[in-house]
Amino acid sequence: MHNIIFIEGLPGSGKTTFTNALKDYCDSKNIKVIKKNEGDLHPLDVSWCAILKEQDYKRIIKDYPSLKKSVEANAKRYKDYYIVAYTKLAITEANKKGIEELKKYELYTTKNLETFKSFHLDLYTHFSKTYQKDTLYLFECVFLQNHINELILKHNKTPKEITNYFNDLLTRIKNLNPVIFYIDQTNPTNTLNTIISERRSPNKELWPDWIDAVNNYLTSQPYAQELDLTDDQAVFNYAYYRKKIENAVLSNLLCDSYVVDLDDNYDEVLKQLIKNLSTLNK
Repeated sequence: MHNIIFIEGLPGSGKTTFTNALKDYCDSKNIKVIKKNEGDLHPLDVSWCAILKEQDYKRIIKDYPSLKKSVEANAKRYKDYYIVAYTKLAITEANKKGIEELKKYELYTTKNLETFKSFHLDLYTHFSKTYQKDTLYLFECVFLQNHINELILKHNKTPKEITNYFNDLLTRIKNLNPVIFYIDQTNPTNTLNTIISERRSPNKELWPDWIDAVNNYLTSQPYAQELDLTDDQAVFNYAYYRKKIENAVLSNLLCDSYVVDLDDNYDEVLKQLIKNLSTLNK
């Protein structure tokens, strides 16, 4: 049985929408399924989450009492840490400073690749021992995207090094027989222009537009100059570079993968994804 499906693709591929639709399909077929999206309290991922020692967790709750209830509702204990999904907290003028402090405790702030990798290896190993064996897990965006950004932008790893990194992760969960559904954009420029217009901030004083946040992130990375990510075209240049790397890596991973091309027909992509899913565990 395949217990994990990773839904992956560039920004704007429809990963969240397709993951939700696959969850609905599983429910309609009485398939026991658990869906997790990027930024959720997740068994394999800590993107958009703060990782705090107990003393730091208690201090933040004490220092920012307006956050206490929402932090407790969006936190879990993991070994010696508290993991807080801080993007699930409502941003207000009263608690904005507290949320900014939580961001400082993201694993993604580390410059040490070994620290980053070892924490995830531990998550993968732990999940391989604690997952529900009769359940299909739908995981959106948490395998390729966030790791590959770290490997390329902070550490300038080669396709071979990136492949080895991912295979180390996959080895930890081989008993779950994971599979990747990869949505491959045929024209990233068109897709990016669409999401740039859609992902506008309702209040730029609290949260920037998506395009501004992504460009600021890309242009500030250690290898931005080498990768030609130094101006307002960074998001477009990086999309094409990432697409090339991911296509090279996919064919050498220690798991099955299904690649579905996306032009402008999202309905057709969904049909193909459902077809792939329906054949997996026959």
